[in-house]
Amino acid sequence: MRVSDSLLETVVFLGYATDAPGKGGIDCIGTGFLLIYSDVPHLVTVRHVADQFGADPFLIRVNRIDRTGENIHIDGARWYFADDPAVDVAVMPFDLRRPSLEYAARYINDAKETWWWNKARKYDAGIGDFVYTVGLFRVLAGAQRNVPVVHFGIIARTPDPAGETIPIRDWRDAKGTAVIDANAYLVESQSLRGLSGAPVFIRASNCMVRPEMIQDNPHIADYEELGDAVVMWKLHLIGMWQGAWDAPPDHVLGLESGTEVRVPVGMGVVIPMDDVHYALEGDELKATRDQIRQSKKDQVG
Repeated sequence: MRVSDSLLETVVFLGYATDAPGKGGIDCIGTGFLLIYSDVPHLVTVRHVADQFGADPFLIRVNRIDRTGENIHIDGARWYFADDPAVDVAVMPFDLRRPSLEYAARYINDAKETWWWNKARKYDAGIGDFVYTVGLFRVLAGAQRNVPVVHFGIIARTPDPAGETIPIRDWRDAKGTAVIDANAYLVESQSLRGLSGAPVFIRASNCMVRPEMIQDNPHIADYEELGDAVVMWKLHLIGMWQGAWDAPPDHVLGLESGTEVRVPVGMGVVIPMDDVHYALEGDELKATRDQIRQSKKDQVG
C-alpha cells in the first residue's frame, strides 16, 4: 500500500568524515530520526550507534531542498539515555531551525504521530499489522545526498505483557557473547546493517462494528466477529529498529557454517516507543529542554 514520500524526510544518516569517492564526504554507519518532543526538536537513534561516536566528531547528513546533501559536523555531542543502560536508545536535542525552508526534513510530531504501547493496545495493534521501516541501505546510501529506503514487513510478535523477553546481543560486550533480554516487537522484515536507529511506522487495522450489526445479531457475544477489517490510512510511529535478529547456526536447521557465525532469520527487533520516551523523560534532558525553551523566550523578548 502506498505510503507518503514525506516519511523519507523524517530520517538522517549518521557517520564519519571520509575522502573516499562516491560517498559525499561521509561514511554512513547508522540511521537517526527527527522528533519534536515537548516542543523541542530532537535526534533519536540507538545507543549502540551513539556509543560508537561518544563525544568524538561525527557527521549528520541531511538532505536540502535544492536536492543536495549537507554534512553537519557534530563535536562533543551530549547524548541522553534511559536509566537502564541495557535499553538501546540514545537521544539529543538537535534543531535544524528552518527545515521547511532549507532542508528536505520533517520532524515527527510526538504528540500526534507516535503510539505508546497502551495506545497500540487501544487500537488493537498486533500480529499481522503492516509496518514500514525507513532508513539507511548501506549498499546504496547516496553519493551526494541521503537515499533512504523503506522496508515493508509485518508484526510477528508484540511485547509480552507477561515479561517474556527476546535475547539480543549486548553491544557493550567486546567478545560478542553476552546477551540482553529485551521486551520488544519482532518484525518479519529483511535488512542490512545501517538500519539501526530507523523509525518504524505501523499501519494498523481494526474491526469496524456498526450499531445495527449488534442490534441485528443479539445472539453473538463476541462483537468483533461481526466487524469488517478496516486498515487505517494514517501511519503512526510505533518504535525504532534495533537490529536484525539472528541466531547461532546450530539453532537453524541444515546449516554447517561454524560456531562463530550468526545467521539472519528474516526478523528484526523493534524497540517500543515507550523506551524512547523513557530516555526523553530523563531528569537531565528535561532540565536541558527547560533551558532551551527559556533561551528561545529570551531571544523573542
